[in-house]
Amino acid sequence: FAGAVVILPVGESLPKVEGDLEPLELDELDTLLRGLPNRPFGAGQRVRVSLPGVQEKLLLTKCADGQWALPTNGTPSTYILKPQDMRFDSYAIGEAFCLELAAKLGLVEHDCEVIDIAGRPVFVTERYDRVRTESGIARLHQEDACQALGIDTSTNPFRKYQAGKGPSLVDVAKLLEELQPSDLESLLALVTLNVVVGNADCHAKNISFMHPPNGTINLAPAYDVTPTTFYKAIPTETGPKDMTDEMGMFINGVKSIHRVTFDDLNNEGASWGLGEESAHVVESSLLLIRDSIAEAATKTKLPEPMLAFFTNRVSNLLSGNHVGRTF
Repeated sequence: FAGAVVILPVGESLPKVEGDLEPLELDELDTLLRGLPNRPFGAGQRVRVSLPGVQEKLLLTKCADGQWALPTNGTPSTYILKPQDMRFDSYAIGEAFCLELAAKLGLVEHDCEVIDIAGRPVFVTERYDRVRTESGIARLHQEDACQALGIDTSTNPFRKYQAGKGPSLVDVAKLLEELQPSDLESLLALVTLNVVVGNADCHAKNISFMHPPNGTINLAPAYDVTPTTFYKAIPTETGPKDMTDEMGMFINGVKSIHRVTFDDLNNEGASWGLGEESAHVVESSLLLIRDSIAEAATKTKLPEPMLAFFTNRVSNLLSGNHVGRTF
């Protein structure tokens, strides 16, 4: 996983903190993005990768003048580029919007944006597991909840889901309480955000823990927050299908993200030991999201159907109803 641990072949030395940058012209960048199905993350003999995930990603950095570049010969990447799967209209914008809301909740500090490369929207985000030091860019170690809980998903990737006998939110919260109990409120705010935006794919590998140099362990910033259940009739090899509404980790025993209520979120947080503070965290998160939606939508140029989807969901939760499909 992305982090500070590097495994090398016998006889090979550690990569340099600062290696080399290979500047990319726009057509070269487009070629790399189109080649991701055959070279995931842009990997090659000169480019090391340590980032998992199903969605196509390209790991890059920038030159001093802002030009995109390949990080080669041990240079850490500093940006993740995710080209949009064109079956999902405005997916890149949707993810940028979700992280704008996450920033309002204090769940992220790194920048993200959507750029156009050869007519294809690309979501771009800074890597939060990087830090600039006097000797250059250094990697920060992180581990996802499956790793932290000792759950091996290498032979059975479905174990990252609660339905696949993977971790529950209670399991993650118990671990977080041992490591950094002050971050439990942030975890509940993240869960609340996922419900508002219809992100049913928040599983145990989409929540991580950071290991900064000072020896503490913290909840990692939010990532891969996307409106998965907004999409219907997605073209597949077996015909059109809706994105599943079953959550990667259930909330208060509720499996469908469309059936979650304010009380479910409150009860889930209370089960972690937050007690009466749980309702305050959920309500304040919902109010902040509601008051930030218009600004975030304008900044990211969110399409009107998506805006209505999010607005209706947060209104339903604040009214005490289950969140509903809303359209």
